[in-house]
Amino acid sequence: MPYFVALVASCVLVAAAPLLVRFSSVDPTATLWLRMVLAAGVLIAVTPARQAHTEPLRGRDYVLLAAAGLLSVGDMAANHWAAVETTVANAVLLMNLSPVFVTILAILFLRERPSMGQLAGYGVTVGGAALMTGISFEGWRLGLGEGLALLSALLYAAYFLVVKDLRRRVSATRIMLWTSGIAAVVLAPVAIGSSDPLLPPAALGWLPIAAMALGVQIGGHGLMAYAMHGLPASYASTTALARPVLAAGTAWLLFGEAMGPWQMAGAVLVLGGLALAARRPPTADPARTSAAPAPPMRTLPVARRGR
Repeated sequence: MPYFVALVASCVLVAAAPLLVRFSSVDPTATLWLRMVLAAGVLIAVTPARQAHTEPLRGRDYVLLAAAGLLSVGDMAANHWAAVETTVANAVLLMNLSPVFVTILAILFLRERPSMGQLAGYGVTVGGAALMTGISFEGWRLGLGEGLALLSALLYAAYFLVVKDLRRRVSATRIMLWTSGIAAVVLAPVAIGSSDPLLPPAALGWLPIAAMALGVQIGGHGLMAYAMHGLPASYASTTALARPVLAAGTAWLLFGEAMGPWQMAGAVLVLGGLALAARRPPTADPARTSAAPAPPMRTLPVARRGR
């Protein structure tokens, strides 16, 4: 599968996550934990069959895989607490700065060299995402909630760079197994201690959770990890800002939640910025990607559908 197609498919699948949470019969914490448990279980079932066809992991790879899982959990925790400690608009605005951090760190550590046109496109996209939040600077402050939102953006940026490095040697399927498994273990005491009910009371309640595990976690995030083997981390992270546009459009169609003028303007800027950044097809650093091609991601029959 072409990397850009995988990136677009990832955005579509991950954008479905907020909508699926609405259909869950348990609270968001339990939903997230069950999503990770189910995703890890499916990946455990399919990963051993592929180990004979992949190179053995080195000690550094295990460290990076563990780091990716912990960074992912840290990002989610900071994300949730930021929404509690400050306004949703402030939290979303600051968390949407993650592509800025990814771009800076990718230039410094991954030797990525985006063109001026791509940098301009990234800036327009981030600005459009800011407009979509409905941000207001009245009463703006930099408090605990804002600090947590910035921490979430930094942790997400670090996760991107770790996955980008891992994809030179490790399959997307194995990366998703580790991140989902670590998240399931870390979130278990939180979900068990705070969620009631912990499990869906009816069989139909498992449908949105299964859709998130297979479609969002394995499909969406797995395709993102796959795409990062052939695309710059800065471009992949900025493209992820299209998710709110897709989610808002779908909510408009399904729930009648119409976007206001500023949100529409922001959506146009997001899509326009991405188009500007993609005028020259982005490629990863050849020195980084040609040395050791990563194994392709396995397509899971159970994840096929008819973010």
